Amino acid sequence: MIHVESRRSATGELSPAEAVPGSRPPSSPARAAEATISIEVEREGIFAFEYFIDSLDFTSESEGAKLKLAGSEIFDNLVKHASPVAGGMATVRATRRRGVLYLFFAFKSPSFREYAARCFDYEPIFDNRARRWRGMGLRMTRNLSSDLRFRAGTLLDRVIIRF
Repeated sequence: MIHVESRRSATGELSPAEAVPGSRPPSSPARAAEATISIEVEREGIFAFEYFIDSLDFTSESEGAKLKLAGSEIFDNLVKHASPVAGGMATVRATRRRGVLYLFFAFKSPSFREYAARCFDYEPIFDNRARRWRGMGLRMTRNLSSDLRFRAGTLLDRVIIRF
């Protein structure tokens, strides 16, 4: 199940993503560049995430590439380390506020608090059994962004990326 909600432009023109049923017009000028989607937290959800990022009309090509790369890593970590997620869904929001680009993930997971507490504690290591590096994705995400925060909450868990 995919639900996209977009807000765009002071003139009130609709972006392609706003043509999706259930979208709403801007609630305020401060949120004129914002889009939200609900995505199933499963491997196939990555395609919906990438389509969502590609549909944003308030980012440059370079910004979109950063959002897609960093967000794909976070989404993959949710699938691998935070599942099961309550309701099986995560809400993803891309927004530009006062010229700053953000990507938010909101969900509820019983295992996220433990994951968030330890995810930055380790240096990347080579996993001989899997024949691949582990821990490079979050390091890459941190390097692409100006701030990366994991927030485990009572009602909602969040990952906030500021570019």
